[in-house]
Amino acid sequence: MRKINKKTFLSLLLLLILATGGCGSKDKVAPIVGAKAPEVTGNTVNQEKITLADFKGQVVFLTFWQTQSRPSQRELSVLNDLQRNQEENVAVITVNLGEDSIEVKKFLQDQKIMVPVIIDDPNMTLANLYRIDIIPTTFVIDRKGFIYQVLKGGLQYDQMEELVKKLS
Repeated sequence: MRKINKKTFLSLLLLLILATGGCGSKDKVAPIVGAKAPEVTGNTVNQEKITLADFKGQVVFLTFWQTQSRPSQRELSVLNDLQRNQEENVAVITVNLGEDSIEVKKFLQDQKIMVPVIIDDPNMTLANLYRIDIIPTTFVIDRKGFIYQVLKGGLQYDQMEELVKKLS
């Protein structure tokens, strides 16, 4: 077995620590549960500017979706009901993944969906920031702005309501 000198060992150890981000760091990066949720800023399909920071102090459901996804369609309907029934306790922000804004707006009108919808840019900046790999993906963000749970696939109303109770 080959011996490694102390200087080489320390250099390798430093590289390992840097590569793993320190492992014990309190500054976790999204989409990890417990991490501070990265800021989301954008214009809705109705041209209203919203940011995640606007909803500090509320439980936020941040959902990434597309109109062609059946689970997304069902979840949007449920989110719409949740927002309407829990208006003071809950905020809903949805991010459509790069579809045409006119088509998205028509879909929302046809389905009577009233939750805010930001359309991600062609570079999928928000989807990349949150590392979206499945739609729908929902981030439940607590009142202090930290990710409480990451849920992939469609959610049911009772699941969402239970999460609101836990975080209230």
